[in-house]
This record gives sequence, structure tokens and C-alpha cells, in this order.
Amino acid sequence: MAKKMAIKKAVKEKKAKPKLAMPEFVAPTITVAAVLSLCIAGWMMLARAPSFWPVKQIATIGKLEHVTQQQLIDILAIENSTGMLTVDLQNIRQKTLQLPWVKSVDVRKDWPDTLTFFLEEYQPIALINKHYLTEQGSLIEKGSYVYNQPILTLAIENKKIIREIDLVALVENIGDLQERLNGHQLKIERMTISESNSWLISIENKFVIKAGRRHQMKRIENFLDVYAEIQNKNKLESIDLRYSNGLAVKLFEEPATPVQNG
Repeated sequence: MAKKMAIKKAVKEKKAKPKLAMPEFVAPTITVAAVLSLCIAGWMMLARAPSFWPVKQIATIGKLEHVTQQQLIDILAIENSTGMLTVDLQNIRQKTLQLPWVKSVDVRKDWPDTLTFFLEEYQPIALINKHYLTEQGSLIEKGSYVYNQPILTLAIENKKIIREIDLVALVENIGDLQERLNGHQLKIERMTISESNSWLISIENKFVIKAGRRHQMKRIENFLDVYAEIQNKNKLESIDLRYSNGLAVKLFEEPATPVQNG
């Protein structure tokens, strides 16, 4: 029995497979792969650094009269990241839209080191008190900016009117009125709306129209229908339309001619 067991054991040992030795070229390959992996990981960590591959230039596309490059530089400066790979374009866009004159903006990366802003500004249609009124109805503080194009100047003494009325519709109605005035070589220079909603319109280099508190547009249209019949237009000081029927005309008083004795 002992002899048989010994034979079986010898057979098993004979069938056991020998261990294979690792080829010599495998070890260097693994080392190279490890180095590459470390390099890639290091590159990715570096690329995520806020200041890696920095933005060096800011470009703008669009006609700009109010927004300055310095304002855009300031927005970029307060970002957590100024790197081309990590800068948050959406965040920059949102902050740029907060600038008073910016109507729309898009921002893109132009490699290797430039951020390009595509900007559209609001355009003022009137100066109301110390604010510019845009075509969208927003009021932007005038500050030191001076709009060089002809623009309606509107003084509204009643702040409640500013809050409650449609300013854009008001300016558009006055614009329609101006078209009628153009036919008589008249131009609105300034318009004042008092606390009681009474309109006072200054005609450039000419006279003042007192349109009252009610039916102002209708009254002015009626005045224009008879303007051609008014005599001594060059001496007009004011036109008072605050009458249920007709109007009152005031002329400049001519200075008395001095009389020389002797």
C-alpha cells in the first residue's frame, strides 16, 4: 500500500506545470506606462490650476459707446480663474449683462490667449431728468456720459408719473408729434411735465407751448392746424392751449424806442 501511494505522488509531481518566468521586456514596458500615467495626471492637475495658460487679451466686437475694455478687464479680474482652460464663460457673460448699457453679450475663447466679447448696447431715446431712457423702457443714470446725437429732453417733476406710466409709449407719442412739427420747421427742445401733469413744451429757438393737464396731444394737433394762420410768428413768446375753445397767443414785447430831446 505504501508503494502504491508513493507511485501516485510521483505521478502528480510529474504533471505539475512549471512556473513561467516573466520576459525581460515586460518590466520596462510597465515602467514607461506608469511614467506616462503620472505625466498625464500631472498635466491634468496643472491644467485645472486657475492661472494655467492665462488670458492675456480681451477683444470686443460691436459698436461701443458706453462699455469700456477696462470694465471687461475688471470683470475678468474678479473671477476665480483667469486661465483659458478653466475660465467660466457663462459667469463672465452674466456679470457683463449687469453693466447698465449692455443689452446683449456673448463671450468666446480665441486661442491661444484671447477672450472675445460680442456686445450690443442699449440706445437712448430720451433724457428724462438725470437718466437716459432706452428703447426697452429702462432708465440708466446719466453720470458723466453725454449723448452727442439730438435727443428729447424730458423733465418730469412728478416721480409717480415715472413709476406708473409707459415712458416708451410717451416718448413715441411725442416722436409722432415731432413729425408733425417738422412740417412747420418746429423742433421740440425740451418738455416739462409738472406735479399736476401739466405739459410745457419749449420749441427750439422759438416759443413755449402750454398744453395743460388733459388732452395734450389733441390740443397740440389742433394748434398745428391753425399755426399757419398766426401772424407775427417770429415774435411769438408763448402759445396757451388751456382753453376749451381756441388758444391764447403772447408776443414778445418790443423795447420802447428812446426819444431824444432837442
